[in-house]
Amino acid sequence: NPSLSFSVARAGIADPRLHSALTALSIDARLRGAVLDLRKFSADWAGGTLKGSGSIPLAWLPVKLAMLPTGKQEPVAFSFSADGLKLQSIHGVPKTAQGTVSLDLKLSAARPTLDAVRGTLTIPRMDLSLSGFSFRESKPARVTLRDGVARVEQFAMEGPRTSIEAQGTANLHSPRALDVSLNAKSNAAVLASVLPSITAQGPVELHLSVKGTPENPRVTGFFETKNVSAGIPAPPVVAEDMNVRVNFSGSRATIARFDGTVNGGQVTATGGLGYAGGSLRDVNVQLKANGVY
Repeated sequence: NPSLSFSVARAGIADPRLHSALTALSIDARLRGAVLDLRKFSADWAGGTLKGSGSIPLAWLPVKLAMLPTGKQEPVAFSFSADGLKLQSIHGVPKTAQGTVSLDLKLSAARPTLDAVRGTLTIPRMDLSLSGFSFRESKPARVTLRDGVARVEQFAMEGPRTSIEAQGTANLHSPRALDVSLNAKSNAAVLASVLPSITAQGPVELHLSVKGTPENPRVTGFFETKNVSAGIPAPPVVAEDMNVRVNFSGSRATIARFDGTVNGGQVTATGGLGYAGGSLRDVNVQLKANGVY
């Protein structure tokens, strides 16, 4: 059996796709027969520190190396952590978002199939600033993977007039059955902060339970606003005292209440719509406006 050791010390990688350069890269690895032992991986990236270690059988690699044996089927075990990453230094994060996140990931599997994978993702720290609004975890987020089912055991964030909690399961096997819930309370000002040129104020609530599949979800719950005001400068639109409640039942959303003042006139709406097979259907919404200038 071949045996090969290699190491990298204090290296760096700069790539526009990384947005932030990978520095202080150190690797200590050994090829032990048909298994790659990553004894140490560490690097600095996005203002934080990355670390990892584990054993990866060559048979698990997507590309087979002709000069190396794949050997018998062996288990994989891998751990990875990221500490103190700055969100504003990560490619794809909105410019209005800043903050710090730390996470720990552990994966293991006896064979290269989804059912065999066991995993745990823990996020011990998540601090987020969104256009001046600050949020933090009230409980460390934890997601597990077992027997092809991903489970959000807990996820909870809190901030100014805001609380968000989510939990549930998603089966990764077809037809990808769902059983998740989301409960959120916030202020319209927080939601408007991510949208350019929009201002808003007032309480907003969303309570959802989702079952079924992504293509044909069965949703129960409601979305509600109370006396919300909002405005955009161009074209000039000012909405005041907007009271909205949309009820979700199965595959249908129904407007239970929609009334308020828009540019000095009264606006109401009734009706609803359905959702199935990945598209909207049976859309029947009536909007009435009186005295809007």
